[in-house]
Amino acid sequence: MKETMKRLVLLSALGMVSSAFAQSSLTISGVVDATLSRVSGSGRGYRAGLNEGGLSASRLVFRGREDLGGGTSAFFVLDGGLDLDNGTASGYSFQRQSIVGLAGTFGEVTLGRDRTPTYWLVGAFNPFALRGVGKVLNVSSPSLATAAGRANPIRLNNTVSYLLPSSLGGVYGQAQYAFGEQSSDSLNSRTNGGYGVRVGYRSDKFHVALAETILTQQSIGNAASTAGTVTRPDLTIRSAGASFDFGFLRPMVYFSTSQTKGGSIANGVANDRLDTLAIAATAPLGRGLFKISVARYDLRNSANDATQLAIGYVYNLSRRTAIYATGAVIQNRGVATYFVNGPAASGSGGAGLATIPPVPGGRSNGLDFGVRHTF
Repeated sequence: MKETMKRLVLLSALGMVSSAFAQSSLTISGVVDATLSRVSGSGRGYRAGLNEGGLSASRLVFRGREDLGGGTSAFFVLDGGLDLDNGTASGYSFQRQSIVGLAGTFGEVTLGRDRTPTYWLVGAFNPFALRGVGKVLNVSSPSLATAAGRANPIRLNNTVSYLLPSSLGGVYGQAQYAFGEQSSDSLNSRTNGGYGVRVGYRSDKFHVALAETILTQQSIGNAASTAGTVTRPDLTIRSAGASFDFGFLRPMVYFSTSQTKGGSIANGVANDRLDTLAIAATAPLGRGLFKISVARYDLRNSANDATQLAIGYVYNLSRRTAIYATGAVIQNRGVATYFVNGPAASGSGGAGLATIPPVPGGRSNGLDFGVRHTF
């Protein structure tokens, strides 16, 4: 009898421990991706070397979740980029994503550094997403070099986000607000703030989405060096995309516009709107995936436009390991000098290979040959 009681007590204790572990989880995952790259600009020579993340950004990710009961849970994500080409890890910071939140039947609420609503459409409707020489954001500035790096940021600091629950029959949505954390009595009190929304519908085969992100009082043009006397403009990014999976082929279309509004820029940004239209497709081929994309970049009220063609193939050696090749070319018009600028995207954590802009109106070329492993 005593032995039976001891066994019952032991089994109960083990059950409680198992239950406790089942209620909480911690996952460590990541990507290591390196590519041999060659970039060139007509009239300016070429540069070759080892580049970081031509298919996916190298990163280390920590995810945790705790069951709070009643269908509610707490969770966090800490996602930091790695520079595989030189072994550095930016310090180490979780600049790709660092959020904590609550989830339940009401949806999700998150706090921290997060991806913008328009970010998600870039990856969903472009086969090269945000990585490599073929990425659609090779051209993203509405005013040539004067707004480089600020035209289409993919992450924001100090955000509060709400996401609709996943039980709405394929409908999803997001609302986000970013605090600028500036003094209320300054001329540019809304600098570095922002807000945005995203809504979409996704089924097994069909996917469509719309998004808008507004970045308030951004440092564009001379507004960056005359912050105390010049009102900075807002930057509005609107995106839309759609795709349909036929099984043997998945065509997709993506459109976005980036435009500065308001403010007074001392040197003037006459061409303050950039429209991007990309038509692309993916197709299963052997053990891999064939990808192609054609993008047209229209700098409004200007002849300084560009067209990009990108072609690539990803061959899966296993469930976790793939080799890939990508080629891209940008043909500029007028005096535009847009260029294939390699894998590193703003806020991605990758150093990237130094770029070579072409002569005005010239051509920029890029090649990637790499390997990616996930864990």
